[in-house]
Amino acid sequence: MDEGLPRLRENTSRIGILGGTFDPPHYGHLLMAETARLELKLDQVFFVPAGVPPHKMAKDAQPLATPRQRLEMIQKAIADNPFFEVWDFELKNDGPDYTIKTLDYLKKNLPGISLYFIMGKDSLEEIFSWKNPREILTQYDIIVVSREGDPNPIIEQIKEKENGARLHPVVMPAVNISSTELRRRVKDKGGISYLTPPAVEEYILKNRIYL
Repeated sequence: MDEGLPRLRENTSRIGILGGTFDPPHYGHLLMAETARLELKLDQVFFVPAGVPPHKMAKDAQPLATPRQRLEMIQKAIADNPFFEVWDFELKNDGPDYTIKTLDYLKKNLPGISLYFIMGKDSLEEIFSWKNPREILTQYDIIVVSREGDPNPIIEQIKEKENGARLHPVVMPAVNISSTELRRRVKDKGGISYLTPPAVEEYILKNRIYL
């Protein structure tokens, strides 16, 4: 096994992959990952912070926190959950990060382990703008997470468009938290308690991120 991969728990056979900028990570990310883990009986969930997301190539769309800061914030956010691991694969790459590249790398280096890519309903709506979307939809299992009370017709629409799409709908409690809102609150000297783990809040304030 590649030494650069995260630590695997004993007898791990099903792994979830949750990507994103995590700028910063918050309770919505954690709840999304935990809901997917429990519903699909995953042994672990890998948090994969993006280095240069292709859909955020513009300078004004780049993450505000440094790659190291985002990595350390995730580490603090997931520290109390033994089923969560962070993997810095995309942070180490030059150029844009493509989901298919990350998934193919894991598939090659983790033979015999089932991979489940975790994504929100909003991301699924944009998947045909991604690199190699049909390969992602048909070669990998995708957990599509939506909030309670939020209609999710996109799954059937995708299945009609792409026969063989391996989509698994999951519903999480309605939690309206976004990284954009956290950044705004920090900049405006507003509180972010109860929106992100205390260790992440402390890290943000200590390092004066987003100010």
